[in-house]
Amino acid sequence: MFRVTWFEEYLLDVVHPERRRITRHTLEDPKATFVWGKLMSPHFIKKLLGHSLPFCPAEIQGYARVPFGDFYALKKKKGATTQGVVLLGLADRDVAGLNKYEQIPHVMERRRIRVSMGTLKRKAFFYIKKGTP
Repeated sequence: MFRVTWFEEYLLDVVHPERRRITRHTLEDPKATFVWGKLMSPHFIKKLLGHSLPFCPAEIQGYARVPFGDFYALKKKKGATTQGVVLLGLADRDVAGLNKYEQIPHVMERRRIRVSMGTLKRKAFFYIKKGTP
């Protein structure tokens, strides 16, 4: 079961497992990761990692979703916005699980990008097809 914690100063809701305490410090997670496809599903994350993670709505600028074979990839596109969520409170094993799912380093790369979470703007990791500028 999930709860929602509201951060009025950022106009931001964080959805989180019921027993997990969320604070402003959670929003500063250095391993925070922006995801924009199947990884946005809390049910899929629980199946993949074995537990739920806190997350909040987010967006990135300058990238668009484009079809690429059996899946979608991000491609730089001026003026584009991609909606997604930022996963918060990740442990090293969570990052390892996400990296395995994204087939790092063979298919995807884990890079940093500026994300908007409500009115909060910060750097977070994201996954992008290997070799994308």
